[in-house]
Amino acid sequence: MSSSEKYMDPTDEKVPVVPVTASQPIIVEDYKDYQDIRRTRGVLIVLIAIQLVFAIFYFIERTIVLVRYYNIPHEMRGDSLSGSYIVGVIVAAFSVVYYNIFIIVVAQYRQTAILIFSWLGLIQLIFIGIIIALSIIAIVAVSTIASHIGTGIVISIIIIIIAGLACILTILTVICGFRMVNLLKMHGSYQLV
Repeated sequence: MSSSEKYMDPTDEKVPVVPVTASQPIIVEDYKDYQDIRRTRGVLIVLIAIQLVFAIFYFIERTIVLVRYYNIPHEMRGDSLSGSYIVGVIVAAFSVVYYNIFIIVVAQYRQTAILIFSWLGLIQLIFIGIIIALSIIAIVAVSTIASHIGTGIVISIIIIIIAGLACILTILTVICGFRMVNLLKMHGSYQLV
C-alpha cells in the first residue's frame, strides 16, 4: 500500500495532520473538531448577543427621546438639545451595527476581524471608565447642592451600575476575543486532511 493510499483508506482511524499551505485555506467546517475553539466561540457569541440586546434597547430609548423632543412645539424646545439627541440615536445605531458585524465575524472565524473588534473593545473600556469617573464626579457635585440631592444620586448610581455591567461584559468579550484569536492562530497553522 502506497503512502497516498494509506491516507485515503476510510477504515484508518488515524487522521493525519499536515501544515496548511497558502493554497489550502482553512474553512469553517475544519474548526468543528476543535472543542476549545467552539466553546470560546459560543461564549463570545453569547456575550456579544447580550451586548447587542442592550444596544437595541438603548437605540429604542434614544429614538423615543428624539421623537418626544420633536413632538414638543418649536417655541418650547431648546435648540441646543437637538444635536445631543440626534448624536445619541446615531451612536446607538452604530453600536447595533457594530455588535451585528462582530457576531458575524466570530461566527465565520475571521481571525483578523476578531482581533480588530477586540482592540476596539479595549477602546470601549476606556470610554466606559470615563463614564464611571464622570458619574462619580456627578454624585459628588450633586451631593453638595442642597436641593434634589436624592434624584441626582439615584440617577448617578443607576448610570454607574449600567456602566459597570457594560464594563464587565466588555472585559469578558475582549478576553474571549483575544483567546479566540490565539486559539485560531494555534490551530490555524494545521489542518486536518
